[in-house]
Amino acid sequence: MKLANANKLKMLSFDNTKVEVLDAKFAVEKLRVMHFVNCQMKNIAGPDSTKVLQAAGSSLKKVNLAHNKIIILPSNFFELCPLIESFIIGSNQIESIPLSLSRMTKLTELDLSGNLLRDDFGNDHQLI
Repeated sequence: MKLANANKLKMLSFDNTKVEVLDAKFAVEKLRVMHFVNCQMKNIAGPDSTKVLQAAGSSLKKVNLAHNKIIILPSNFFELCPLIESFIIGSNQIESIPLSLSRMTKLTELDLSGNLLRDDFGNDHQLI
């Protein structure tokens, strides 16, 4: 299944599935909402994941990746989707957050609960 031609699709949800990787088959232009909750997702840092985020670009407003097994957020995640308003990635295995999070001026909801973050977010620099 490939969704690239689903140009009217605004919300994509694969909650409670066995999706393991955010790969190119999920790339949809002008996507506004992306949900992959309680999947088996481990990796969102590869080149295919970048294609998904680039396709959605500044249209993407809400991302929910809670209750997966994600360890690393790509350093360019927030640069690829600069207008995200809601980012929910609680209950994963993330140890650090990219500094680019601090440039998310539209962000109104951020859920990092249930991860492996330290009080310094795993970085040597202040986020806010």
